[in-house]
Amino acid sequence: MTVLFAGDWAKHPGSSIHYETKNKSFIRLATLYYEMGIKNCAFLLALLDPSLKHVDPHADDLTPVQQQAVIRECKRNFWYFVREVVRVDSPGSMAGASFSANRSNVALFWLYLNHITTINTVIRQTGKSTNILTIMEWLLTGGTVGSQIGLLTKDAGLRAKTMAGLKEMFEYLPEYLNVAAKSDVFNSEVASVSALDNIVYGIVSNSSPKMADKVGRGFTIANLFVDEVAFIENIEIALSAISMTGNAARTMHKERGKPYGTIMATTAGDIDSRDGKFVYGLLNNATLFSEMFFDTKNEEDLIKVILQNSSAKEKKDRKLIVNLTMTYRQMGLSDEWMKEKIRDTQSTDENRERDLFNKWISGTGSSPLPEADRRAIEASEVDDPRIQLYDPYAYVMRWYVSEEEFKTKQAMGHHGIIGADTSDGIGRDGNTFYIRDHATGEILC
Repeated sequence: MTVLFAGDWAKHPGSSIHYETKNKSFIRLATLYYEMGIKNCAFLLALLDPSLKHVDPHADDLTPVQQQAVIRECKRNFWYFVREVVRVDSPGSMAGASFSANRSNVALFWLYLNHITTINTVIRQTGKSTNILTIMEWLLTGGTVGSQIGLLTKDAGLRAKTMAGLKEMFEYLPEYLNVAAKSDVFNSEVASVSALDNIVYGIVSNSSPKMADKVGRGFTIANLFVDEVAFIENIEIALSAISMTGNAARTMHKERGKPYGTIMATTAGDIDSRDGKFVYGLLNNATLFSEMFFDTKNEEDLIKVILQNSSAKEKKDRKLIVNLTMTYRQMGLSDEWMKEKIRDTQSTDENRERDLFNKWISGTGSSPLPEADRRAIEASEVDDPRIQLYDPYAYVMRWYVSEEEFKTKQAMGHHGIIGADTSDGIGRDGNTFYIRDHATGEILC
């Protein structure tokens, strides 16, 4: 299967890093990972069949042998499929555009392929739905067989739009990869590929708790994708119902080595609403994502690190859920891009904070802090702390100053004062410690 960890390369003799790819977004991201100090920085460039180094899967003159090689690579190697095959809608282009890799979507894919439930808070108009559709397209076209896939959305309108997007992505596929028959269904509620016995069900929750409890009943969904999860009515009830019905399917997929997992994607929601509050609670109890996870040894080691660094207050509440939230800068977008979006967005300041800065909204109008103080606090936040993973306990340390800055402070005679929340140290709560600069009071880590 797909290369995820450094040790996976040895499982695929002859595999190589696809330096020859024309999708330069993947090269740029792998280079960035390397510069960040990540050892396992090239997994997204994996190529299992070296004969495909210079083959364009969209070329019109491929031989039957080359076509079969591409089909086999796509089934075994998700990274090849998304890097070389996927095409997304692009204004003015009949052929679509290559998928653009960034820190957010590649992390989302990697976590999904490791069966880690992920809450992905995404800025508007940066590809939230496209990420979900990309995985569904891969599953439908050979990433799995005999599988029911669930798409849970906030309303019928979003469901129809998303399902239409899936159909459109299929139309960009090379003909030999599009195994959908004319008799297969692609409508606002169902998408099927009978040749592989795969089917997507578009599902909508309900304002009635009783009806929401029936969501997903009768299905055996191993792969669940939730779009705008913070805005789905009775999401707690609906999610519980659909998850329970999928337990058997996920167990079966695990035993057979087939893909399974859950992604909950959303723009930031309203903490004061019932459904937004529930999702925000899941988010705050999850483990904050770090790219250092890429350097774990295997899925078992990854699970250990995620559970060890959960934000849940008590051990019994720790779940295998990751909070994947990134700023526009972390996603490679410029300040100019953000200024343009702010200028073009006809909305309230509150909605802009939510849609463009991933700020969950809760009574900001009645904040006791002056606006200038709130802005100063926000400006002091460090989006991308330096991460160190401490073995053998799998503790994640987040440093808010660089190694060079720390050494400079030491040379100037600054000392670190350690503060700790021991949480009684009785195993029911998470322990935290931090280091403060004794001279300036700033948090070092």
